[in-house]
Amino acid sequence: MFPWYLILLAVSIALPIAVRIVLHWLVLPINVRNRQRMPIDPDLETADARHFTPDIRETLHVLLAELAAEGFGEPAGVYHAIPSRDLRTLQTFVVNRATGDVAVIINVRSEGVRSTVFVVYSEFPDGRGVSTEVDRGIGNLPPDPDVDTVNLSWVRDARTL
Repeated sequence: MFPWYLILLAVSIALPIAVRIVLHWLVLPINVRNRQRMPIDPDLETADARHFTPDIRETLHVLLAELAAEGFGEPAGVYHAIPSRDLRTLQTFVVNRATGDVAVIINVRSEGVRSTVFVVYSEFPDGRGVSTEVDRGIGNLPPDPDVDTVNLSWVRDARTL
């Protein structure tokens, strides 16, 4: 017969490991998923003067001037807010009519954190594209296999893109 103290030792070692695995791989992901709510129909609206804070105005003034020097024009803005998460985004789009390239400037503000990302996207007749971006953050989405993306996080001006 197997000694009872060996069974007790095995259970005392295996039980904390099993509890940790269940918490780490089952309970924690369910809790994270339940806390992260995004609206199914985002409340997008055309950006107007009340959406532009002084720091966003200053950033856009510089970036839009740099993009205009490269042939981009006619800016259009979209504003999106999720008040329950204290998240606000302002996306400004400009198009280069000569080349068909699109530039996007994304300003994100959430609970004291502010971030600006700008991207120049070029699409070719075969459906492939090239995305040149300045993003200091780390993305959480897989890359599109039809788009070659280059992140130049050290660049400070839009003309370099």
